[in-house]
Amino acid sequence: MERKEMLSMDHVDIPTTWSSVQIDHNGTIPQPKYGSSLVPLLSKGQLLLFGGSDQSIRALFSNELYSFSWENQQWTLVETNFPYDNSLNPTFPRRHFHTAIVYKEEMYIFAGKANGYWHDLWKYTPNTKIWTKILYNSECKIPAKRYGHSAVLYDDCMWIFGGFDCESWMCDDTWKFDFRDNKWTNIIVESNEKPSCRMQ
Repeated sequence: MERKEMLSMDHVDIPTTWSSVQIDHNGTIPQPKYGSSLVPLLSKGQLLLFGGSDQSIRALFSNELYSFSWENQQWTLVETNFPYDNSLNPTFPRRHFHTAIVYKEEMYIFAGKANGYWHDLWKYTPNTKIWTKILYNSECKIPAKRYGHSAVLYDDCMWIFGGFDCESWMCDDTWKFDFRDNKWTNIIVESNEKPSCRMQ
């Protein structure tokens, strides 16, 4: 059964409690999908929901972007711009099971899967509503194409772990991407005590 309800959790009271968010139906409510990403854009009081795929036999992948306003409790389909005329910024591929983080109030989408695997990185700038492909430092190695990995932001870097790669292997590797020089670094763990292979 498809569900389109939205919940919030109050983490101040103990025990924690969930409550249903009353959505303003005058907006454009996202259709049910799986493998989407959701991140907060604190400066604008919004959530950004990106991508995913539906549950049909054809598995239609999405590159739609929705914003949710905390103030008016309303979803909006964002009309974004792709720089088609720039060869360095081709059409943004649709995908699911990617990761998303926010760095300096811009959203970054990494990797994922559609009709192929990806290890690209894209930036969405809310003020201009433009997507830009990030060009990696040519002197560094980059992670294998993958989906279902995890990603967090720490110390001006995006850190990723695990996933399922394009060679049909589950991963246990750790990488960091430094936004200051667009460089990837493979984090080598010397100890045998590390997380096992896993994916979301």
